[in-house]
Amino acid sequence: GGDMYQYGQDISSKGKENIKNFISDGGGYIGICGGAYFTGEKIIWQGNQLPMTPLGIFPGTTQGPFDEIIPYPDYGMCKVNIVDSTHPITESEPDSAWILYYWGPAFIPNDNAEINILGKYNIGNKASIVAFNYGSGRVFIIGPHPEFEEDSDRDSVNFADKFDDRGSDWDLMKKAALWCLKK
Repeated sequence: GGDMYQYGQDISSKGKENIKNFISDGGGYIGICGGAYFTGEKIIWQGNQLPMTPLGIFPGTTQGPFDEIIPYPDYGMCKVNIVDSTHPITESEPDSAWILYYWGPAFIPNDNAEINILGKYNIGNKASIVAFNYGSGRVFIIGPHPEFEEDSDRDSVNFADKFDDRGSDWDLMKKAALWCLKK
């Protein structure tokens, strides 16, 4: 999570190149919300392309937020449909999950991009969970926030506890981490 615009300002060109080389050389990258926006070749925020240099490892555009999901600047729960149940990250996941939406992106791949769309927002049917190879490494990006346990103290965070996530998303994240680590 975090602010992709700050990442663009605070991480130098050399720093971005180091991240890209780390992944390409066999490392992993997990991007949630702001960290996912940052991966796009182009970032569209509230209908405008941001004047920044993103990481550019996702072959396409990261775009959001979407008022039809949750009107900006509010946040709340959104339904994500799992659309690829054959991928190691999602093969044992339920057909859908309720995940905190806090202005996250959708992923619009370029034509012929070699990515796996694992999940889509229920409203708008836009890609919300994506996995792909980058050189010898692996990348997992997700628009909403699966790291929060909205109705549980397990995460030691009170933020968004007023919501019910109808189950934990931590297993999804564990599988994403293991996949990125090639375990």
